[in-house]
Amino acid sequence: MALEPLWASQQPPTYLKLKPGVLPGLLVCFFAVLGIFTIGFIFVPIAVVCTLVAIVISISHLSLSGMGVSLLAMVMTGIGLVTSSVLITVLLGGFAYMYDMIKIIPLYEA
Repeated sequence: MALEPLWASQQPPTYLKLKPGVLPGLLVCFFAVLGIFTIGFIFVPIAVVCTLVAIVISISHLSLSGMGVSLLAMVMTGIGLVTSSVLITVLLGGFAYMYDMIKIIPLYEA
């Protein structure tokens, strides 16, 4: 009768297994919090791109927990967008230029 080594009877270590879309959603939450409390015009656009990636991944894998974290991340990204004065100025300036409402301050002499 052969002796079995001690490591052969032990179970392999278990690791934390996240559902698809949860990790990108948590990453977005991190970037959104950084965008809210620090330099918003750097971290909020990163959070927007990562939010789109997290939503696509969680919907494609039908992961409800991934969708929930992505929804939370989307709300936090929206809060980061609203609290960033630089991004609001850029967005409003872009909309004003797009709809030709910039006639208050003429950009050029006709």
